[in-house]
Amino acid sequence: MGYRKAKAIRNLSLGKRLALSIVALISVATLLLGLYGSRLTERFMNERFEDRMAFLARYLALNSELGILIGDHRMLEKLAKNLLSEKDVKGVEVRDSKGQILVSVGETKNQGLNETVYPVILRQEEEELVFSKNERLRETKIGSIHLFYSAESIEEVVKDFKAKTLIAALFLLITSAFIAILISRALTSPLKSLAEAAREVAKGSLDIRVKGGTLPETRELAMAFNNMLTALEESRHTLEATYQEMIQQKALAEVGEFAFTVAHEIKNPLGIIQGALDIIQKPEAGEDTKKTMIEYLKEELIRLNRIIQDFLEFSRPREPKLSSQNLGDLIDSIVKKAIVEWEPKGVEIKFQNTTHDIYGRVDADLLNQALLNLIKNACEACEKDISPCVIITAELKGKFYEISIEDNGPGIPEDIKDKIFEPFFTTKAKGTGLGLALVKRVIELHGGSIIISGKEGLGTIVTLRLPITQTQLGDSGASQTYIIAGA
Repeated sequence: MGYRKAKAIRNLSLGKRLALSIVALISVATLLLGLYGSRLTERFMNERFEDRMAFLARYLALNSELGILIGDHRMLEKLAKNLLSEKDVKGVEVRDSKGQILVSVGETKNQGLNETVYPVILRQEEEELVFSKNERLRETKIGSIHLFYSAESIEEVVKDFKAKTLIAALFLLITSAFIAILISRALTSPLKSLAEAAREVAKGSLDIRVKGGTLPETRELAMAFNNMLTALEESRHTLEATYQEMIQQKALAEVGEFAFTVAHEIKNPLGIIQGALDIIQKPEAGEDTKKTMIEYLKEELIRLNRIIQDFLEFSRPREPKLSSQNLGDLIDSIVKKAIVEWEPKGVEIKFQNTTHDIYGRVDADLLNQALLNLIKNACEACEKDISPCVIITAELKGKFYEISIEDNGPGIPEDIKDKIFEPFFTTKAKGTGLGLALVKRVIELHGGSIIISGKEGLGTIVTLRLPITQTQLGDSGASQTYIIAGA
């Protein structure tokens, strides 16, 4: 419960906190002043009331001396009855020095009445010594006055005073609450405007302005906020202009780089084709030479076609055509193609596949192109090794379907690992620098990722990770089918 109250207080706005603080402060001050004033007033009124009763008893005592001395009960009774006419006096008793009741009028036996007692004193002159002229008064108690009175009237007065004090406190509390609300609004209204403006700024709107309200501090805050928005708006215009200029420059640079790369890649095959044609046209060229040149022409034409195809695929990527495929069988067929191509060249390819019951919606052609490209890179990287070997594995790891291609080549230097997926970046003499960029695009179109690991001199491991989004269980409860996320 305490935690909830503390949390509720923390969630209060600044205006409510300020209003509650002012009201609480004034309430406490009013309560303390009211209590102190009520007690002080009650004490003062009770003292004055008791003083009045004591005065009446003293008055009766002074007038009762003679009646007590001569035993005139009628006179004493008359004096006592006269005192009953006083407000709040309910009963009077006149007693002698031995405490015997001489006269009793009114209510004297009521236990709910208050009582005040005043002695009746007889004062006589006496000589201190026979030969002394000094005289003094001798006081002798000859009786007492017992005055019985009710405090109801003074209690009513005190209650009435407390009620009026409470009404005044409530009025003061309501007034203070109203003033606190006005003060909190004067302070929080500009702050709310600032908060609303900040939310609009977060959405991208910089053309709004806020008012500072009536307080100097909030006006200063609003002015600073508006100046900040003006500066931000100017900065945004400057950044937008700079950004557009950078985009244009980057586009021009990319077009230039693209054109340069295309020209460079096409220039070499065209040079070879031109040279082969020149040799074929020579009269002294033999049939064997012509056949060799024709083979060169075919190879370079194939190379030109591949270069043009790579550039077209990179510049105009097509959307993947997804269809349900047995991924284990698909990977098997791709690896078999690679084995047919590279084992005659002395590269050993080892394949471990534990995913023959796994299906996925993929583009078989794009995945075939990407994997063959990666296997080709791995084989080319290690084919100069004494025992070139490429290990390919396909398996499930957690929520991912992973295909890893590991070679025992020289590895990739650390300083270029972050660049190998950039378009046009290549370390090969005859490369376009688009192969790995296209592979990365294909994997990302299937919702996956590609990771390069390994150390320089110890080979390279390329891992493709495709996320699993659904699992179907067979009758035995074992996992049989995994659906791989498509584009």
